Amino acid sequence: MIEELKQAVEATKDPTTYPVMTYAWVVLIAAWGGLVRFLNSRRERKETLGESLGTLSIGLITSVFVGVLTFYACEIANFEKLTTAICVAVTGHLGAQAMQLFEKAMISRLKALFKVIFGSDSVDTP
Repeated sequence: MIEELKQAVEATKDPTTYPVMTYAWVVLIAAWGGLVRFLNSRRERKETLGESLGTLSIGLITSVFVGVLTFYACEIANFEKLTTAICVAVTGHLGAQAMQLFEKAMISRLKALFKVIFGSDSVDTP
């Protein structure tokens, strides 16, 4: 019975089984964070309208990508929904900086894995 319950919980964490509305709010909150960052930094830049739209597009794409990754990480950690929403918004605002945080965390985990597998911590990273 407990094993079946664990399997049911894990099945609900499959990225293909989340409702479209869940992804919609994740995308919206992450994009909102990215838009706030863009608007705050817009004052400091001297861009044409076309350049601004390009910057905004790249920023929103990055923010949404990072927001979805953050959502998955929060689901793995069993965060409450409101905590997850805050994390998604903040990483959406961070954009590429959040990707660097994910990268550092992943490299750290991979180093630990390689140390266990190969018995060495001589894995070089860029």
